Amino acid sequence: MKSGVKGGLRYFSQGLIFGAGYGGGGAADTAMQKPQFDLAKVVALLSVGVGSVVSIGLFIALGLLLDNHIGTTPLFTLIGLFAGGAGVFYTIYRHMITALSSRDSTHRKQEDGSESSEDTGRE
Repeated sequence: MKSGVKGGLRYFSQGLIFGAGYGGGGAADTAMQKPQFDLAKVVALLSVGVGSVVSIGLFIALGLLLDNHIGTTPLFTLIGLFAGGAGVFYTIYRHMITALSSRDSTHRKQEDGSESSEDTGRE
């Protein structure tokens, strides 16, 4: 069962993710470009995911050890869970702030490079 629309729903939804020119029709779509695969972004996201699992697991394990040693069964395990989760949220927040600031500085550099001194009134 084929859709009457060029490319169907699959290309429409991927066009929203990968930007214009991927299934939206028009001149940019004539060669049907594949989306770009950025290995650096994939590695960065995998490192955040693995770091999150390790951090939460380590804090839970330390909480279990303390609970077994002291005899307060759920207390330190729960504290370890929340401490690991807080560390993960802080790490993700720090990565997002770094990514946003580098993106903004890149956009500013592109805008400054495209303007001439006559356009801005600067000499």
